[in-house]
Amino acid sequence: MSNKHFLGDLFKNGLNQVSVSVEGFNAQTHDSVTGVKGSFNQTIDGIKNCINENYEFSTITTVSETNYNYAYKIMNFLDEFGVKNIVFNVETPSPDYQKTLNMNQIREAIIKIYEKSLEKNIKIKVITPLPACIFKENEFKELSSKHIISCNKCHVYGGAGVVFDYNGDI
Repeated sequence: MSNKHFLGDLFKNGLNQVSVSVEGFNAQTHDSVTGVKGSFNQTIDGIKNCINENYEFSTITTVSETNYNYAYKIMNFLDEFGVKNIVFNVETPSPDYQKTLNMNQIREAIIKIYEKSLEKNIKIKVITPLPACIFKENEFKELSSKHIISCNKCHVYGGAGVVFDYNGDI
C-alpha cells in the first residue's frame, strides 16, 4: 500500500476497504514487532496514501506484552495523521508463544485505550473475544453497549481453543 499506484489499482478492481497493521508508534517499536526493517515507513506511507485518496481503511494493532503499557500511544500517533478508525486485538496463547498478558493487564490496556479514544474522538473496536468477568460491571456495560468489546466465554483463554497461524500452523 506504500505504492500509491498499486493501491489505486486494488480499489479500482473491487477492493473496498483495507486494514493496516500498526505495531508501534515509531520505527524501532514497529519494526521490532514485525521483524522487518523499514516496515514502519512503508506502513505510514500506506496510511498516508489511503488518507490522501480517501480510501476506506482502518488500522489494527495487537495488544501484547511488549506494548500493553503504551498501546494508547499508538492511537495518539495515528490520530496525528487523521486516522479515526482503529481496531485492536489481544495477543492470545499459541503453541509457538505461550507468554501472554494476564487478564488484569488486558483490562488495564483496554480501559486506557478507551479513555484516550474518547478524548480524541476516535472510533475503536477490540475484536478478540474476552471473558466479561475481567471488566468491572460499569466498564463492561459501557464497552459492550458501544460495541467496543465482544465478551462471552473466551475459548482461547479458557484453554479450549486453538489459534491458526497465517501459514496454517496450529
